[in-house]
Amino acid sequence: MKHLHGRLLEHYLHSRYGEKEYNLNIKASLHKTDYGMIYPGYKIMVDATVADFYLVDRLTHSKVIGRPTIYLAVDVFSRMLVGLHISMQPESWEGYAIPLHNTFCPKPEYCSRFDISINDEDWPFHHIPVEIIADNSSMRSVDTQVLASEFQIRVEYTKGFTAKLKAVVEHYHSTIKELIRRQMPLYHFQYYAKYAFMKHCSKIATGL
Repeated sequence: MKHLHGRLLEHYLHSRYGEKEYNLNIKASLHKTDYGMIYPGYKIMVDATVADFYLVDRLTHSKVIGRPTIYLAVDVFSRMLVGLHISMQPESWEGYAIPLHNTFCPKPEYCSRFDISINDEDWPFHHIPVEIIADNSSMRSVDTQVLASEFQIRVEYTKGFTAKLKAVVEHYHSTIKELIRRQMPLYHFQYYAKYAFMKHCSKIATGL
């Protein structure tokens, strides 16, 4: 009887609030994201999101370029950020390939491209994981299948509107958003973006 009541309640909430709201904020999580983790590097989560701010060109600070796409890869066991990429292009497999390559390779060489000097101990991750968790979006492609086959990696795709299944990497996106919000005089939120964009685009943008 309790099982029946639970199913009825689930159906009611799903019908009342819709699939997106139900999966994001109402549906219960029955397991931890790090359940079954054996060691660092066993599983990584990758995700991409469009930033909540606009960029302008560095020279004039008036021409709006657009909103960048931020790609992150996070090790589930240690919660370490192990790969990243920022692009002005829409989400794509090519965009995901860069943080994955970043994950597999030593970090001193990567940081040297930006005139940052570090040792292996400062960012100790350059491993091929056993498993990758990703959205059921641009990552689901023939290229991902080739990558998984070549390096013997299991790839698991999450359903739409189930951010809680990738809470580890989603937390990093929230942290980045908060850090940027503190440094910008006028922050772009979706609720007033269409009203503020034309009038305040130069204020809510930051130079490349």
